[in-house]
Amino acid sequence: METSRVSTKGQIVIPSRLRKKYGFKTGEKVTF
Repeated sequence: METSRVSTKGQIVIPSRLRKKYGFKTGEKVTF
């Protein structure tokens, strides 16, 4: 399991392993 922290701006970083696995690209929308 991967973890991320929320920044002071409310942003999170998706770990690179997951970005590659799911093919996320810059500017894409993600639903939680």
